[in-house]
Formats: sequence, structure tokens, C-alpha cells
Amino acid sequence: MQPNTQPTAPPTQAAPDKTGVEYGRILSSAKKSGDTLVLTITLLISGFLLFLLFEGTALEIFITAIAALLVSLIYVRLMQVRFLGNALRIQNGRHAYLLNIVQEISTNLRMPVVDVYITQDPYLNAFAVGYTHPYTIVLHSAMVEELSAQELRAVLIHEMAHIKYKHTVILAYIQPLSVLVPVLGPAIGWLFGFWGRRAELACDRLALAYTHDPHTVIMALIKIHVGSKFAAYMTEEGVLYQEKMTKSTSKLLSQSLETHPFLITRVHEIRWFAEKLGLLNQSPSTTPAQQA
Repeated sequence: MQPNTQPTAPPTQAAPDKTGVEYGRILSSAKKSGDTLVLTITLLISGFLLFLLFEGTALEIFITAIAALLVSLIYVRLMQVRFLGNALRIQNGRHAYLLNIVQEISTNLRMPVVDVYITQDPYLNAFAVGYTHPYTIVLHSAMVEELSAQELRAVLIHEMAHIKYKHTVILAYIQPLSVLVPVLGPAIGWLFGFWGRRAELACDRLALAYTHDPHTVIMALIKIHVGSKFAAYMTEEGVLYQEKMTKSTSKLLSQSLETHPFLITRVHEIRWFAEKLGLLNQSPSTTPAQQA
């Protein structure tokens, strides 16, 4: 059990006072109608390829698919148990403020309770897993050490969005499609990447719509991509300049090989959404050098 000490991290900014209807609008605004369409098209193409190239009767294909799905769901649950066995489950003490953030988001967005873990890892990263209660969010230790409380808040909202939008459920169910036929696995994974990157952008937009703080959301992403030490030298304008330098077909092809959108794409999308919400006139609360 963690020691019952007071949190040493700075207090987090309270979420804007909103009604349930307003939070519903936030959830809707962060999603794009094309996200579901892209997922549907990907499922249809992947299913057609599997049916076309998989040797066996329709019954054999069905049995194999069900078996693969069960293996995938069991693996997700075992992965969650692994963090319970090896990582720090946040309950109280120094990092209790992180759990408070998650509980606040769960209440406002009408979500189930989510367990939060910290695992030792020098790379800045976080992820969410689970297809039913309990859901799990894992923070790498470097993330907790190097991001400010406000930046961690943005990251947690992003990961909670994956749960709220059922991304973790979809991934648990579609994962078998990439392993049913070894030859098709990479191709199917590549196809699902188009939806996966759109899902990441939707979660970024929810983090922005929830916090109304584009500068913090962007700085958190910059730190995650280049590290907190170098984030002080990478301004939002610098990222957007790099984005303008890469407007080409090669960028689209290169990005299609990634599980996440490029940093420049994410910052561009956040700035566009912030302008749509009328948030770009706000000044960052701290400079990059002060946050690093």
C-alpha cells in the first residue's frame, strides 16, 4: 500500500463548470463523422480479403475467427493483470492527484471507474487497455516525472477518450484480424492504421475541448515526441513550419506506416480545432522553457 502522504505535485486546474448536456456536446464535437465510415470500410475490406484468401469452409473460417477473438480477449485481460502484479497502482499518497483527475473525468463524461498504473519505463508514453470493466490506463514513469500536472491532465483525458469512444474495445476485437492469416497480417494492420490515426486525433480533440487549453495539450505532445529537455527549443510555430514543409505525397505514405499521426499533423489538427472553438487567443500559462 502506498504511504498516505500529501501530494507534492502542483494542484491541477479544475475543469470548466459544465452541465451533462455540455459534456455531451464536447464528446460529439471531438469526433468526426468520417471516423466510423473509415472503420466500416476497413472492416469490410479486411473481411473480404480474409474470406477470399483463407483456405477452408465458411464454418472453419468462423470457428477460427471465434478462437482468435477469445485468445485476443484473454490476452488483454492477462496484460491488465500483469500491470496489477508489477506496476504501481495509484490509490493515495504522492500521486493521488492523477487518480483524482481520472475520477473527475469519469464522473463528468459518465464513464466507468478506471485503474491507473505507473510502470518503470524511460520513454514518455501512456496507453489505455480494456474491453469491459475494469479498464486500465498505464503511465510510463518518465511521463510522470517529466510532464507538468496540467500536461499529465491532458494526457489522461486523451487516454480516457480511448475508453469513452470504445477504441480499446474495438482494438481488442479487431486484433485477431491481423493474425488470422500471417501473410495478410501486415496488410490488415496497415489498413486499420487509417482508422487508428483518426482515433488518436479524436482523443487529442477531446483533450482540447475538455481543458480549453491548446498550448498545454500541444506542449504535452511535443514533450512526448522529442523529450522534455528539447521541448524548450520547439515552439508551436516551429512545429507548424515543419508541417508546411512536408505537404506532399511522401508525407502521406510515410505517415501511413505509423500507428500514430505525426507530431506535426497532431499539432496542426489541434490548432485548427482550437481556432474553431475560439481558443487560440489564449496565452500559454507558462513558457516551454519553464515547463521543461
